[in-house]
Amino acid sequence: MAYLSVSILITELYIYNSRKKDIGAKVQFKRACNELGTDIITTSVAQAKGRVERSFSTHQDRLIAELRLHNIKSIDEANVYLEQYVDYHNKRFAICSSDDTSSFMPVPCDVNLNYVLSLQYTRKILNGNIVSYKNNQYMPMKDYNTPLLLRLRTSVIMVETFDNKLLIKHNNKYYKTKLFRHGKATAHTPPKTHPWKILGDKKYQEVLAKENKK
Repeated sequence: MAYLSVSILITELYIYNSRKKDIGAKVQFKRACNELGTDIITTSVAQAKGRVERSFSTHQDRLIAELRLHNIKSIDEANVYLEQYVDYHNKRFAICSSDDTSSFMPVPCDVNLNYVLSLQYTRKILNGNIVSYKNNQYMPMKDYNTPLLLRLRTSVIMVETFDNKLLIKHNNKYYKTKLFRHGKATAHTPPKTHPWKILGDKKYQEVLAKENKK
């Protein structure tokens, strides 16, 4: 299913602005929109946000008067009143759109929204085939018993979903993680029986490459 390109007009609050040359640095919101094929148009100019600014101006005037008329003096009371205020305001002032075409689209079957709408951070593979994340060390896993072997300093993406899953993304594939050790990563010398010691670095890297192709 093809993506539908949609444009969203938002303030610059949701965009990472930096004078550095790293144009790839983005906030999570923009990254998620990019993955869903949604274009973002940023602006801080009031004239470009006519409907939003008009609505804000209206409510800043009418809502304050309504709260006074109903003798509302606390935030809790105001929150309760807002539900009926919105219905009343819409019934009185809402105008039906001349174009009722929906801009929404079904979620493609191959898109997992739980993975897209997540927190993602780039990390590198450290000695011992581990990744350090939030002061803990994790190992990427192909399945429950088989680790995903990656070259030292390979860039991966830690994916923290909102249903409390921690995944590793590599080459656009998602892998489970296994907690290796609590605490920050420390230098570890492999034993003499480790394949890297026996085969040497070049041969061992070739073995890793073959394993990852399986």
